[in-house]
Amino acid sequence: MKKDVMILLSVLVLVVIFVSGCSSQKDSNVLEKEYDQKIENTKEIVEDGFLLTSKVFVPKGTFMGKVGGEFGDQIQTLYVTKDKSRLDMIYSTYEIRMYTLLQNSMITTTACNNKEKLWKCNQISSVKKPNFDQKALKKLDLDILKGLKKLDDKTVIGLNTKCFEIIKDALMCYHPDYEILLYEKRANGFTSEATALEFKTPGDGVFELPQ
Repeated sequence: MKKDVMILLSVLVLVVIFVSGCSSQKDSNVLEKEYDQKIENTKEIVEDGFLLTSKVFVPKGTFMGKVGGEFGDQIQTLYVTKDKSRLDMIYSTYEIRMYTLLQNSMITTTACNNKEKLWKCNQISSVKKPNFDQKALKKLDLDILKGLKKLDDKTVIGLNTKCFEIIKDALMCYHPDYEILLYEKRANGFTSEATALEFKTPGDGVFELPQ
């Protein structure tokens, strides 16, 4: 994790300690507003962009293993900005990249791979951008989480995450302030665990299709 990320996370920890230690000296409503503002500032940083690296295990015989052509351990890197994302799946001998881009009013997803030593890309979907009410969407997300079985918190890359059971033997853990999924486990044995999180806005070149 880069130095600036460590500084950001340290500031958040200090904010929590400060709020806890001063509760007897300030009105609790004031402290809550101050803390909410700190969290809101953090979310703005997250929304500007981030890089998430994860260690992933794909079980043999599963759908993902068949699509990727390999199973076992792999590294995934996710690049995110407000209107673009790129997911790199790095195998032992080649790489797959998934580009999801907002172009005008359309969201396009393109898959690229260098399995034959040369990059080949194919657009796999193009859909009209949905006109979501963000507040309603947020409420929907919260309602879904409330309906799931809550599990013990899990520490991932030094961050405390909230965990929920999706179905039996399948769970997900996310950071409640950053709203980023940091751990996932599925019933078929698939696992994904974050190994690094960096808050920086990826450059436009990251989202250009390889030639």
